[in-house]
Amino acid sequence: MSGDLRCLGRTLALHGMLGEAADWAFLGDGVEGADLWEWEVEFERVELGANVDAVIGYSMGGRLALHALDQVKAAVIVSAHTGLLTGHHQRLASDLLWAEKARTMDWAAFLSEWHAQDVFAGEGFEPDRSRLEPRREAIAAAFDRWSLGRQSDLLPSLRDVEIPVLWINGATDQRFCKLGAEACAALPRGEHVVLAGCGHRVPWEAPERFSELIMQFLSRHSLCR
Repeated sequence: MSGDLRCLGRTLALHGMLGEAADWAFLGDGVEGADLWEWEVEFERVELGANVDAVIGYSMGGRLALHALDQVKAAVIVSAHTGLLTGHHQRLASDLLWAEKARTMDWAAFLSEWHAQDVFAGEGFEPDRSRLEPRREAIAAAFDRWSLGRQSDLLPSLRDVEIPVLWINGATDQRFCKLGAEACAALPRGEHVVLAGCGHRVPWEAPERFSELIMQFLSRHSLCR
């Protein structure tokens, strides 16, 4: 039932790398998509804004949302990483290379290389990001500022999170499914849902099922009707 979500408070949705606020339009007017290319905060300074009751975060946006769980009453985290134990320098170097490509490559060639990554393999879904070319400098800055190489390992801190958290993964995204299971084992009120037939971009591969999960979750916690 995509497009039918009616939130009782303010629900803010954070897109992923090479995403945009409009990615969340299928959830309806009750969800406000944030434009992360206008954000210039570090991980430790994420502020969701006034009167936000719930946050939905996908991939990079999920990692940002994990830094703001103390600001909301409920959270939905999708295909997100809780942080590296080792290899921070290598990951930062990789993301800085992506940043340089975002700044300098032909945009269509850059998008083709991005979509060809193993994490998206077999999805059969490739969003059109051609209109993001004018924002390539902000995107390049995000590769640096919000690199997984700059993120702390958040898994230990999840044990202190008091709010309900719904963690969603696609079944074919096995590495992130494992991360989601570990996160929900740590979260006191964590709920892990794995959607069959979906990969990393699960909200847009299965929008109807995803919308229903969000509605049910927020309804249970009196944040949606």
